[in-house]
Amino acid sequence: MEETILRFRYNIYRESKLKARLCQIGICIGVIAVIFATAWWIIKTDGVDVINNVIASFVGVAALFVVAQLVVWILHHNEDKNKVSYRNQDMWAQYGKRYREIFAMNNSQFVVYCEPLFYAKDAQKIVVKDDPKNFFQLDPYIKMHCTTLLEAHAMSNKLDSVTVRLTDFEAPTEANGQVATIYSGRSSYLAHLLTNRALDYFIEGDLSVRKLYENDKTLRPLHRAMLSNHFGVNALVFLKKGEDKDGYLLLPHRKDNATVAKNSLTASIATRLEMPGDTFPKEYEDHMTRAYIEEGCIRDNIAKSIWVSQAWLDKKEKEYAAKNERFMDIHFLGLSRDIYEGGKPTLFYVVYLDATHKEYETERAEFIRTKKEKNQKKRKEVSYYRLLEPTHSIDEVEKVHIAEWSSVNMQAIKDCKTGMPIEPEKTIHDIRLDKALLTFTDEQEKCYKAPFEQNLISNFLFYRNSRLEEKGEK
Repeated sequence: MEETILRFRYNIYRESKLKARLCQIGICIGVIAVIFATAWWIIKTDGVDVINNVIASFVGVAALFVVAQLVVWILHHNEDKNKVSYRNQDMWAQYGKRYREIFAMNNSQFVVYCEPLFYAKDAQKIVVKDDPKNFFQLDPYIKMHCTTLLEAHAMSNKLDSVTVRLTDFEAPTEANGQVATIYSGRSSYLAHLLTNRALDYFIEGDLSVRKLYENDKTLRPLHRAMLSNHFGVNALVFLKKGEDKDGYLLLPHRKDNATVAKNSLTASIATRLEMPGDTFPKEYEDHMTRAYIEEGCIRDNIAKSIWVSQAWLDKKEKEYAAKNERFMDIHFLGLSRDIYEGGKPTLFYVVYLDATHKEYETERAEFIRTKKEKNQKKRKEVSYYRLLEPTHSIDEVEKVHIAEWSSVNMQAIKDCKTGMPIEPEKTIHDIRLDKALLTFTDEQEKCYKAPFEQNLISNFLFYRNSRLEEKGEK
């Protein structure tokens, strides 16, 4: 509601300084006229009935406002559940144990539905065959019902752009020399909202995109997929603790205007494979490489994802390069398909920063202070003729949790009927895995419990596999 009001006021103010002035003068004259008219009426009629009516009107308006805010809260709270099902019951009914990954980590067991396409190894060769002219076309039925499907995201921030789509994939095998081949094309974020991200939204009756196009016990092969399937990019960013390079994990907290994971924890970087503008830079115009993904998605997104300045990261990297050391160490972990969103692909990474939590907190505080000062200055400069547009950020700037990695666990899952904790291996279709919370201790030894995005758990799976590989335990 607040964003709608801001946008309405912005649309009034933005066209010209003169119109803004006239609007302000008109509003002021109207308010003064109402005040004088009310005062004259009260004096003329001895005021008793009028005062009672005015008080009743104010109470009615306040009650209406409270009800409206409650409706908005309910819509925000239930939107994610209505458009994509994270219920274990629904996943079990369609896929059974297929795609169900259960793994132990940090004295806890984690459960997630995903299809790992491959776990990356440092020496492994990855070939990317990109066709920028291969643009995804929506099925006619989805086009016909695009208005209904967009209603699934009524409470979310939406901004369309060209995206990179996974059109096919060849896993590394002995026959192909252990080469992983990624085939990519193009799609759009709008197509993503109409397909993968509205997969279980009821279009007509109980008909949904999943029931139409992903109705089998297995995912449809990528080359026959009817969904947008653009690349997501997830990365765990760690700060060191003594000798431990993964001492603390940074966990951003999403706002309630995100298209997924509202009011939930996400991976340190949780974005899509982006392009500057609508095309790749010239050196990557007709192809996509592993280097581009790392440079274009990790390095270009880390500063804004963990709320530090790019200048700070650049300065640190320059200092470390002079000593032949690395401040930022990026490792590609692999590629997976998210079952909840119908097989949407995600590239997983881990990033190590050679900084303590105190160094990070100091830099973040300075960055936020500078950003606020700039915004205040900008507001003063434009306040005479227009209002600033609402921010498009979907992360809470004050809620980047610094979680001690060894303390990160999943809350014990309980049986719906008995309320007793139950082991994931014994879980049957009616246990609500989607209700589990992530628990952890922060750098000040405070304990937290919070809902989380399912892809964060997939990132944990890939990271755990990588660490076991390092230790030779896999």
